[in-house]
Amino acid sequence: MYINEVLQLDKVSGSIKKIDLFLTGCNKRSMDYYKAYCYRNIVLHAIGKTNDALKSLYGMVVDFSKMEDDAIVCICDAIIQITMEVNRLDEAAKYIKIKKEHLRVSNAILNIIDEINLSMAKKDYSLAIMHLNAYLTDDITKDDMIWGYEQLAKIYYEIHEIPKFLEISNRLEKIYSESINTNRLIDLYSIRLKLAYDAGNHIKVICDANRLLNEYDLPKEIKMKTATLLMDCYLKSKDYRKAAIIESNYEEDLNEVTSNTALEFSKVSLELYKQTNSLVSIKHYQDKIAEFSQEKKKETAKKKNSRNTIIIPKIKEEIVEEDVVVFKKPVQLIEDNIPQAY
Repeated sequence: MYINEVLQLDKVSGSIKKIDLFLTGCNKRSMDYYKAYCYRNIVLHAIGKTNDALKSLYGMVVDFSKMEDDAIVCICDAIIQITMEVNRLDEAAKYIKIKKEHLRVSNAILNIIDEINLSMAKKDYSLAIMHLNAYLTDDITKDDMIWGYEQLAKIYYEIHEIPKFLEISNRLEKIYSESINTNRLIDLYSIRLKLAYDAGNHIKVICDANRLLNEYDLPKEIKMKTATLLMDCYLKSKDYRKAAIIESNYEEDLNEVTSNTALEFSKVSLELYKQTNSLVSIKHYQDKIAEFSQEKKKETAKKKNSRNTIIIPKIKEEIVEEDVVVFKKPVQLIEDNIPQAY
């Protein structure tokens, strides 16, 4: 197995053994080793073993003085990713600074990307927009440009600057269409559809939703959400026949989407059959709503119970100077209990 294959492994528990097998055959000072090691800890984080991942990564920090710059950057990247995802932005900022000190001059733009991500995580959107505008005027690749526009679109959507969001999304639509990036187009169209629905533009929703459902092979989750919006707009337009057709076409997929998405579809369907006085269908969707509501409660409870205390290891170093020689006493890891943010 090559390193590129390792880095493409799914973030599931079964991947850990495969990565371990790769690591056993690696030179421990090679970049392939550091990349695989860091990815192993990202996988651990993804499967809920965040504390193990952080303990492992912070255990490598004490050897930074013995490592090449690229290896230090690799470890910092993993720490930054995980600490951002658990909302320990103070730690993320600390390792962004350390990473910056070890970046090659040719990779200086990576620090700008880190600062953009940190600003967005802090919801300091004004600073993030400033960084992004500077980033987009730099000499960057097309992929980097797309990433920059995507981040701007996320910010404008988040802060409800809809005209600016639509302006950026039009640029992205052109780029995605030229590169035939269907998945990104679908995501973009889905967001626009929700905006039109929230604005009460039922005619636009009916047109755009029908086009999405008929022209694209949508993932089931997006398909069900699109069908729900379309059915509701037909219902609000008193077009009960077309609303019933949508309900009939997509009802069979209810058990293949998330409980929340299934619940929303069921609520609109129940309203449809209340207005058309179909007693059998009313009872059917009352049962469905009870079923999916219970599933949603279970999922919420499971998520709540799985919230663990995140332990950030702190590294304490004591320096003892004798003449011009500097000796470091053994490094001690101190655990700091921090509740995980959700």
